[in-house]
Amino acid sequence: MAGEFNIELIGVEEAKKRFSRLSASLDMVPLERTKELLEALVELLAGEVAERTPQATGALANSITGDVRFAGVALEGLVSSSLNYATPIELGRQPGSKPPPYKALLGWVKRKLDVDDDEAVGVAIATAKNIGKWGFLTLKHQDKQQMFRDAWRENAPVIRRFLEEIGVHVSEELLKEL
Repeated sequence: MAGEFNIELIGVEEAKKRFSRLSASLDMVPLERTKELLEALVELLAGEVAERTPQATGALANSITGDVRFAGVALEGLVSSSLNYATPIELGRQPGSKPPPYKALLGWVKRKLDVDDDEAVGVAIATAKNIGKWGFLTLKHQDKQQMFRDAWRENAPVIRRFLEEIGVHVSEELLKEL
């Protein structure tokens, strides 16, 4: 018949058997070394991010943590901050977005704008409203802005070596099982 195709895949059953053995082998890969390598990478990156974090009180830099955990069948490494203002510091804030709480700006207003306690609340409220209305960009010319992105980019060769070593380790362990 015209327009009809008949495709025969040769070796499908053998491939299914091999994949089945490989899938079963994945459960048997000792992940201790892989986890150690990932923990070392996450620790390095957390330190690099903290080093690039803008310093006012040090709270943001001190909040940068690294964690390695199992997520289902995957091993996951995470570098993050528990502080809600880490994301706006990293990415900026869009104009027209919700203003930050003025109370969160009080300390900054006092330190950076050198206002006394009597004026601080009014200045913090005005600052919060302006941030909501106009947003702000990250200050790319300052070397400690965009701390997560810059830590990742500047450490790309090291990250690549870690990930390659993890891949080699997992491959070696899988080959032992075949």
